[in-house]
Amino acid sequence: MRSEAEPALIAQARHDRAAFAALYDLYVTRVYAFCAVHSTSREDAEDLTAQTFERALHAISHYEERGQPFSAWLLRIAAHAAANHARRATTVPLHSEGPSHGGDDGAAAAAMQAALAKDPSNADFHSLYAYSLRKGGTSDMDLVFKHYNEALRLDPRHKGAHEYLGEAYLMVGNVAKAKEHLGALDKLCFFGCSEYSDLKRAISEHEAKAK
Repeated sequence: MRSEAEPALIAQARHDRAAFAALYDLYVTRVYAFCAVHSTSREDAEDLTAQTFERALHAISHYEERGQPFSAWLLRIAAHAAANHARRATTVPLHSEGPSHGGDDGAAAAAMQAALAKDPSNADFHSLYAYSLRKGGTSDMDLVFKHYNEALRLDPRHKGAHEYLGEAYLMVGNVAKAKEHLGALDKLCFFGCSEYSDLKRAISEHEAKAK
């Protein structure tokens, strides 16, 4: 079982760059492995890994454990960075969220499924598992919806799950349901947040293509 950082180190990293560097050393391999299966090249994986830790550095002061390991919080950031990267690739259709990596995507989904088996009450794991399935181009959207909805049952304020579930509804053409989750994010993100902005943009792009 992979080790997790001690709470004291995480707390110190909120104001100590050396402590954050220790977190980087502990988690960089895991984050890179996740980014690699959601990238088309080594360069992209390295860039996403760097983005993940840069965002984590700025956000760590707001980190709340909520019973989840620090690695899950980092992978949430990585998943969001990967989704934004795929969205910027304008030649990639929304339903695929990027080129499929075949067996690699299956390995990512399998890894998240194994994590869920150990911790079925972890909202992040449900959301990341659904994301990995969706990224891999699964045809079983019922399974995707099941795990996104379970993430939200466990944590109704899970902004990432609201965003990704909204995008999943766009994949099946249900704009009304996507807008429901946009509305939920609007209430959660009182001062605005990237999850709200990204889902709003995805809805706008979907509606523009439908005209």
